[in-house]
Amino acid sequence: MNLRREFVVNILWLIGLNVLIKPFFIFGIDRQVQNTVGEVAYGQYFALLSWAFLIQILADAGIQQLNSNHTARHPVLINRYLSLLLPIKLVLGGLFTLILVGIAQVTPAGQAGAPLIYAIAATQVGMSLLLYLRTNVAALGFYRTDSFLSICDRLLAIMFCGLPLWIWPHCYTIEWFALGQLVAVWVTLLVAALWLIWQVGWPRHRVRIRHSLRILRQSLPYAAVILAMSVYSRLDAVLLDWFSHDAPARVGIYAAAYRLLDAANMLGYIFSTLLLPMLARLFQHGGAAAASPLVYLSNKIIFTISITLAALLTGLAPTIMLLLYHKTEPVYATTLSILAWTHVAVSGIYIYVSVLTVAENLRLILKIAVFGAIFSLLLGLCLVPHFGVTGAAATGLATHISMVVALAVVAHKRLDLVAHTSFWLQSALFLCVMLAASMLVRAWQPLWFIGAATIGCTGLLLAMLMGWLPLQQIKTMLLNKQDI
Repeated sequence: MNLRREFVVNILWLIGLNVLIKPFFIFGIDRQVQNTVGEVAYGQYFALLSWAFLIQILADAGIQQLNSNHTARHPVLINRYLSLLLPIKLVLGGLFTLILVGIAQVTPAGQAGAPLIYAIAATQVGMSLLLYLRTNVAALGFYRTDSFLSICDRLLAIMFCGLPLWIWPHCYTIEWFALGQLVAVWVTLLVAALWLIWQVGWPRHRVRIRHSLRILRQSLPYAAVILAMSVYSRLDAVLLDWFSHDAPARVGIYAAAYRLLDAANMLGYIFSTLLLPMLARLFQHGGAAAASPLVYLSNKIIFTISITLAALLTGLAPTIMLLLYHKTEPVYATTLSILAWTHVAVSGIYIYVSVLTVAENLRLILKIAVFGAIFSLLLGLCLVPHFGVTGAAATGLATHISMVVALAVVAHKRLDLVAHTSFWLQSALFLCVMLAASMLVRAWQPLWFIGAATIGCTGLLLAMLMGWLPLQQIKTMLLNKQDI
């Protein structure tokens, strides 16, 4: 199988599905929920969700990453691993729920109430199980089935959350929103489970606690990495909840801008879900030399899209926030402008964490992630109490930039990946030009579609001039199944 061709085909398929479904949920449902229930109620929900993401690793303990790496190399192990790991996942899910409930009792987020707390906990446990099952789907080579499962929960959430919102907007509550997502995730989980049973059969191996614990010990390095990365990626919102006056309202403002970052970041996550199993196969057969072309291709595509998108969000930030929300302050647009460039760093982090994970350099990732967590905490303690929402956004941007630089340097040095100095020089040029274009549009203040076209065309033209988007080669590869 030509994995680079398979990667391009499936990334186009995944982006197409996600562009249709997930943005509709984020902007058509999630945004409208905040407008309906208000900043305070949504801020309580978002703060509690941030705590849930912060301790999400307790529901997984690194099993998802371990399973993705091992089963992609040895798909025959899937049935055995299901028998050994599913019981552990269920126990960990119970532990996660207990700890989240405990945290809610001693933090401002606990004001949300028990129904919301338990709904968020059950949703996150279900999502953890779903992501674990999806790693098995990808390991079997059914990438398009995995792509469908990646949007199935959001598709169902549009129905379960959206219909009550549109029919009974005046009595809609944040609890309804959480319960709708809970049902959507668990229905999707059931679909994934039935599909896997159809493909590999019912888990038939006897559960052996000793073997399960041995695998759990192997997953702990992955867990440590994810925990450290969760801390630096979600700590800004948690610190804002702790130190900001009128915390729920301030967190609600941050969530309004973060929603667009969350939508944009799905691009990097999509890349990583496809890259991990493909890189695992390439490393198994040819090492870093075999994986370098795919990493290089991924960088070109993801930086073209992420930098252009960040420039678009920055240039049109006041217009976007005014269109999305019933009431806005200048801080809305400022926060979005800062978080937009965080998206570029996050996209690069997804790429290089995937590479280092497959190369089993977890200790290096852990060291860098711990540094990122400490850096985020110290910087956040300095900025958030004084600057509030913008301080939290600046903390996230600085932390993610330091992380992606460190990960890229380590990956290229330790794995002898082809550095392509010209690519990094081109990246700096592309970044500067797009930043200037966004500032020009921000000062010019044209009609929104003229500004969007200006920034989009600038990014597309510059990328094509630098050879980042070899459209003809991609077309030839897709039609003739040739390498790129």
